[in-house]
Amino acid sequence: RYSTDERWLLPHFEKMLYDQAMLMMAYTEGWRQTHDELYHRTVLEIAAFLERDMTSPTGAFISALDADAGGVEGQSYVWEWSELVDESLIPADVAKRFGARPEGNFHDEATGNPVRENILHLQRADVREALADARWEPCRQRLLERRSSRVQPSADDKVLCDWNGLAIAALARAGGFMGEPQLVAMAVRAWKATLTGATDETGALRHGFRHGVLASHAMLDDYAALAWAATELAEATSDDAWLQEASTLCDAIKTHFLGEYGEAYTAAATADDLIVRQRSDYDSAYPSGASMAAQACWRLFALTGEYRWHAMASTIVEAQGALITRAPAGFCMALLVADSLRRAPLSVDVSGDNALELRRALRARLPDDAVIRIRRQGPKGITICLGTMCQGPFPDVDEALKVLEQGP
Repeated sequence: RYSTDERWLLPHFEKMLYDQAMLMMAYTEGWRQTHDELYHRTVLEIAAFLERDMTSPTGAFISALDADAGGVEGQSYVWEWSELVDESLIPADVAKRFGARPEGNFHDEATGNPVRENILHLQRADVREALADARWEPCRQRLLERRSSRVQPSADDKVLCDWNGLAIAALARAGGFMGEPQLVAMAVRAWKATLTGATDETGALRHGFRHGVLASHAMLDDYAALAWAATELAEATSDDAWLQEASTLCDAIKTHFLGEYGEAYTAAATADDLIVRQRSDYDSAYPSGASMAAQACWRLFALTGEYRWHAMASTIVEAQGALITRAPAGFCMALLVADSLRRAPLSVDVSGDNALELRRALRARLPDDAVIRIRRQGPKGITICLGTMCQGPFPDVDEALKVLEQGP
């Protein structure tokens, strides 16, 4: 979840769903800009972890894995030298490369006393060489098998709509950007399981559920994260049904969570058991409900061309204006949306037998807020639209991008 020391050695061992989602988004963006295979690999490994350890039987994602195992924090994840080397899990030189020592390599966080266990870690300069070593993957599998035989951390197995929305958005975005359909399939499965489990008998959305028991009524974060996820699924699948899902959720946000001037509230206007309705403004470990709502509306505008979504995104961001001026670092996503609102949306349609390859190539060369959709009908090639001005189709990426270089 985070480091407890300045060396980024001793972590807090708890694993949160929203951290996995935000990390996947960061590595996806890194890959988009660099096409670095290490970033691609990291995204796939995060997805594999989610599927293995944080997926409920229904396909939705659980909330967290505890830091403790058997009453000891990190017990499931640390290693004695004798276990690593003497029992031939990994060679001694590999163990040393990953920072392990016979006497242990960290101190207890609470007491400061040295311990005999090791936290496997790499120095930044060694990462690529270590992961390229052909011996590492078999070693990694042996370590995972041994770790799986230990007492495991407890799971916080409730399913939350907001955190699932973030994970679904991250998977859909990564799968669409990288051409990894299995990630999009995970996202679709999680969406169906989350919405099925969190909808009550009246059709109202709840904050989440656990073992069939529903939580309180859904809040802004739930609607906003799911709306954002639906826009990512719309782009990744090129299925317009997801646009209707996103529109329904954004309409509900406008009706139940926005004030007269666009200020976004955590609870719905119908909530009758609150002393005061709190605003949802500041981004923290993940974006605020207001920021996610603005992002969802902006993407809906870019995907549909319906100006009402541009107006709604603008209203939400403008309502945060005074706060953003005082503390801009607390509004990272709101500022990203504000930047997007300054320009006409860039949307690209690709079609033909090589549409997947064209989309992947375009992703590396277009801004991150551009939307790229595959069309199964219409002329083959690439059509580029800047706002309502469209040109094409063009036969290849270079020809299409010349249009953007020349400007309107």
